[in-house]
This record gives sequence, C-alpha cells and structure tokens, in this order.
Amino acid sequence: MKALEVLLGYGCNEKCLFCSQDLAWRRAPGLPFGLVARELFSAAKDGCRAVCFTGGEPTLRRDLPEMLALARRLGFEHRRVQTNGLRLGEPGAVEELEAAGATHFRISLHGHTPRLHDELVKAPGAFVKATAGLERILARGLQVGVNVVLNRANAPFLPEVCAAFLDRGVSDFVLIYPLYEGDMASHEPEMSLSVADAAAAVRRAVAAFARRGAPRPR
Repeated sequence: MKALEVLLGYGCNEKCLFCSQDLAWRRAPGLPFGLVARELFSAAKDGCRAVCFTGGEPTLRRDLPEMLALARRLGFEHRRVQTNGLRLGEPGAVEELEAAGATHFRISLHGHTPRLHDELVKAPGAFVKATAGLERILARGLQVGVNVVLNRANAPFLPEVCAAFLDRGVSDFVLIYPLYEGDMASHEPEMSLSVADAAAAVRRAVAAFARRGAPRPR
C-alpha cells in the first residue's frame, strides 16, 4: 500500500531527553492546513491509500480532525496518528479522532512504569495519560502500536517494557535506535547507548516475545 507521511510540525508537549529534534525547530510554525490538503489531494491522486500524521506532536493541532476527515473523504483507507499519547488521556480525545477518521494509532511509550517513562519525557503524569489513551483505543477496537526509543535508561528493562504492553493487548512494537542530534546530543552522557548494548537488549526482548508466542518487534 502506497503511504504518505505528513510531518505537521516540530512543536511538542514533552521534552524527551533522547529527542533528535533541535529546540529551535519546535518553535517554528507547523504546516498550514491548505498545504496539508494539497499534499493529501496529490497523494490520493497518485494512488496513496495510507496516511500517517506525525510531528512533533500532531495532537497539538486543533485542525487534526479536519485533516483526518479530508483523508477519509479522499479514499485513504489507513489513517494513522503517531503521538506521544498525552492528549489521548483527555476525556473524549480518542473518540473525537476516531469520529473524524482515525483508524490506527502509534503511541511513543519508553518505559513500563510512570517513574521511568515520565523521567525520560520530562512530563509528570505522562505515563498515566498515555496508557489511559491506549486503553481507550484498545477498548474501541482500533489498531494501535507502540514505539520505544532505546537509550541507556530503558534498555536494561526492554523485556519488561514490551511485556507491560503485551499484557495490555498490544502486539505491534517498533524499537528505535536513537539519533545523536538535538536534545539527544545534549544529554549524550546519560542517554547514550552502544550498538552492542542495544542489540543485546533487543535480543532479550525478542526472546521474551518468543516465549509468549507474540510477533517479533520491528
């Protein structure tokens, strides 16, 4: 399936220690709705049937429901929101995006406990809010996956991180090796992770998936 990824802007409501985006980018204005609409029309005409709205944090955009609705009208069958999940914890947020046209979500969750996740994203209460949104998505029968950015703090717990969300009903995981740019470069001393240590963590996680009979993470 041909897919379009729309990076709406770099603005975000978290301050992840491992973020590869430069702080100055987050202050820049996002894509105007008109430009997004033109890209959607062009991609649909070119045969795209999947679209992902990402950022930064796409749920900061008040016009995200309009974009999802337009994508649905244009024939996009797979309409995904890639998010840190903070706003999905608000009452009615998941339902609003579903009603507008969202069929899939991908949530960035970097720890299996509030303490680990919240410390990494520098947003108190983030874990509780994101997992509340995750539960609403699952309860409504929508598709959801989890992104985990590997770093020195969470790599030792990667099997536990994956198990925590497997237990909630998630089977789609993407494990991401960090880019040493932006905030990640600034916090390299406490966040850096060698390729060898990352590979060892992934092997442990894959073994845990195999024991559960779950699909291997990507």
